Amino acid sequence: MISASHIVLDKSYLQGCTSLNLEEMSRQHRLILCAETFHEVVSSPDDEMKSCMKKLLAYTTSVDLLDHHGTLLKYEIENRQPCKPLSAHILPLTLNPEWNHTISEPQSETITDFHNHWEVDSPKAFDEIVLEIIGTCGRITPEQVASDREMVLKTYGHLRASERLPLPSHLNEDWAIYRRLQVELIAAHEYMYSFQDGQFCIRKDRKAHNQIDFRVLIAACLAGGIATRDNLIRRYFEILCPGGTLYWIEGHRP
Repeated sequence: MISASHIVLDKSYLQGCTSLNLEEMSRQHRLILCAETFHEVVSSPDDEMKSCMKKLLAYTTSVDLLDHHGTLLKYEIENRQPCKPLSAHILPLTLNPEWNHTISEPQSETITDFHNHWEVDSPKAFDEIVLEIIGTCGRITPEQVASDREMVLKTYGHLRASERLPLPSHLNEDWAIYRRLQVELIAAHEYMYSFQDGQFCIRKDRKAHNQIDFRVLIAACLAGGIATRDNLIRRYFEILCPGGTLYWIEGHRP
């Protein structure tokens, strides 16, 4: 196992960890909180939000806030180079240890807007992505996705819809675009098992939550480390980043 310099924190880990867990982790790594995870935390029910934030605010000097996933993709498209190192996309913000756990009305509106930007309110869009992948490329196994870069790049070439997107020959595991496609290929393979009578038999809220998990996963694969207690995130991370650093809490969630 290669020890990652950064560990991406998943909300499920924050819900289940202790302050000691974070303290021990912070001695060895910088902790990354994705913008998506931060907004997921602060828009949670009050008790849940306070519990997570209390743990985070005790380690403000060890936590970096990573910019939104869309900005990583935009950077790669505009600059024709990978977004790594992730440290280049850390927001110039720090968590305020004196925060009183209240959210103003303008802040609440920003959180709502952020949710809309995630497409959480319209997860059907990912259904369409899955059908496009399967229709264009067939069902590709997770093992192929993880080990066969040539096959992944060939798939990218079939799906590449704009000349603005980087050429397949430019991409590798250091690119958010490449990692996103890997995650979506595995998801497409698994989603199709639920496809019946012209639709996916997955709850809308589950599909919406998966979209957040996928973005956290992409950051984790780029960083090479994840702290989670979510089965989907763990399973995908172990497939895509077998040499990565995984912090896992027993008593995990489905």
